[in-house]
Amino acid sequence: MKHRLHTAVALAASLAFTSGAAKAAHQPTTASPASATASAPTAAIANPLDFLNASIRILAAANAGNVGPLWDAASPLMKSTVARDKFVEVIQHDQAANGPLRAVDWRGIGRVIQPQAQGSVPAGEYVSVSLVTISTTGKPATETISFVLDTDHNWRLAGLTQR
Repeated sequence: MKHRLHTAVALAASLAFTSGAAKAAHQPTTASPASATASAPTAAIANPLDFLNASIRILAAANAGNVGPLWDAASPLMKSTVARDKFVEVIQHDQAANGPLRAVDWRGIGRVIQPQAQGSVPAGEYVSVSLVTISTTGKPATETISFVLDTDHNWRLAGLTQR
């Protein structure tokens, strides 16, 4: 099983969610470059579609080669897990190996409120978005983009994995 980014493997694994809670028939979205930051909605209680849209923008930014700014705007949790240069290196390497994204479709959106730290995952509120992507080479993958509610009440990127 290949991982695009081991940003927070333990974090992403610990934030697994049931995709059945957010499934629906949906036409795939064509991935296109867009201005994006690693920040998600700013409200403490946010609409799941806001996280879906933020996740698609994050993938589009990475696909366009704008990887560094994603790390720059990410949560302190992610920044303490992976160095900026390693984040950029891994994303760019896998981008070159897999090719640009052709299509993105969502599988599920889940929210976890973790009252106590568990292993390497601190207590907090997390949202994970699971997306199915297909590259121009035809390779399908599942991307999981995780967000954490920071102490300033802003949601920020906490992890990005590909399986």
